[in-house]
Amino acid sequence: MNILYRIVNSLLAAVVFPIILLMDFIYFRIGTTVLDAGLHETLSVMDIIDIVRGEHYFSFIFDGIKSSSFTWPEAFDIINGRLITSGVCLALVIIAAIFIIVWSICSSKRIPVLSASFFGLVSTIVMTACFKSAASVITTGVIGVSDVMSGGLLTSLLGNLVKIEAISLAGFQNGLIFTFVFLLVWTGCYYLIEIGEDKEPKVKADKH
Repeated sequence: MNILYRIVNSLLAAVVFPIILLMDFIYFRIGTTVLDAGLHETLSVMDIIDIVRGEHYFSFIFDGIKSSSFTWPEAFDIINGRLITSGVCLALVIIAAIFIIVWSICSSKRIPVLSASFFGLVSTIVMTACFKSAASVITTGVIGVSDVMSGGLLTSLLGNLVKIEAISLAGFQNGLIFTFVFLLVWTGCYYLIEIGEDKEPKVKADKH
């Protein structure tokens, strides 16, 4: 049973990586201030990698960034902390998954897996909350497109015509939450079974 437990632990933790890479990562909707029309798109991390590689239909955006002297917008100063926290939490989720895989290979002890699963779950929740908070600053207009774009009069005019109506994590975080909750339930059940097995021989011994 211990071998089965450790195999399932490793497989569940390994699922974290395809969830991050392949599931919908970010959703955005861009509209205009003059027309009731816009663009909405959902991207996975693999899509973003393809954009950087030049293998995606949005690659022209990255090509434009490379050909210009792009700098991180000063307007983002008020949300930099929240964005960095989101990124750190995502890194902690990955670390928690790696730890569970390595620990399950080396040991069948439950407490470290329970702790790492809880840590991964909390990190996912904090990541989601921080990103949502940062996104709300953009979608409510506190940071406008014109504040982010730097350039001449045409660029400034374009920035005033375009607005970001929505931006959010697109669903991969739900996959992470489900995975860590399942790990907690799976490990917790085995932990309770272990406690019951330890108590049963003592009860029998008392009867004799």
